[in-house]
Amino acid sequence: MITEFFRSRTTSFRTRSAERDREQDAMTIERVAKAIDQAIAGFETERRGLGQRLADVTARAAILAGNGSDDYHERERAESDRLSELDTEVKNAQCRLDRLAHHVAQCVILRDALRSRFSDVLEVGGASAYEAPRPAAKR
Repeated sequence: MITEFFRSRTTSFRTRSAERDREQDAMTIERVAKAIDQAIAGFETERRGLGQRLADVTARAAILAGNGSDDYHERERAESDRLSELDTEVKNAQCRLDRLAHHVAQCVILRDALRSRFSDVLEVGGASAYEAPRPAAKR
């Protein structure tokens, strides 16, 4: 019985062609590169949305604060409290925007490293046409 087990394994074992292995490697690496691009796109989408909301709240805070030199003397306590809350939220949003910019920069580094370290595999598999979008410039 053991003899038949080994006999059947030795006569039917075959590997894929080297070309097919290279194509499989290229497809796998390209999936990783696309996942990085999707992460960058997600960070950029969040950054744009948060940036717009931050601009809106900053404009409202400016209106609420007024532009007179003595507006703070005449302001009601509720308005002062609201301005303080808005200030905290603006600081939190700015921290998040900074963090998102950091994430994008790190993902770009990852993507560039992937492309440079696997350039031979990506060229063979036909993925050399893969050009990832660059992140949008910071506004």
